[in-house]
Amino acid sequence: MRRPIMTNNITWVGMDDSAKTINLAIFRGQEINPREELVVINDSTGLGRMAKKLKTLPGEVRCVYEAGINGYYLQRYLAKHEIACDVAAPSLTPRRVGNRVKTDKLDAKALARLYRAGELTCIVIPQHEQESLRI
Repeated sequence: MRRPIMTNNITWVGMDDSAKTINLAIFRGQEINPREELVVINDSTGLGRMAKKLKTLPGEVRCVYEAGINGYYLQRYLAKHEIACDVAAPSLTPRRVGNRVKTDKLDAKALARLYRAGELTCIVIPQHEQESLRI
């Protein structure tokens, strides 16, 4: 388990993506509750709005989302716009025992908190060529 990073100069962003939307939970430093929560449409216009919003946030911005059926497009898009984004392995994400309530909004908050605490295992994003060999 990694040690948590204790700094207030980082803005932590948890994202839960689906085919239609991306839910974001934005935490500044060690805040208990998100400073801001928003939902963007998962299309080129929504991604543009999201990148623009993330660029306006103070300090270093670190984003995370769980790998899923949508692949790595979100990480690649943010990297292209010089926004740090990691992809967490969903099978290694800590889950509360007995917690059956699951929504995109709650997942985004949980991911940001776990990421800030150093509790997530992030994966290496394959190059396009490597990824195409797997198909």
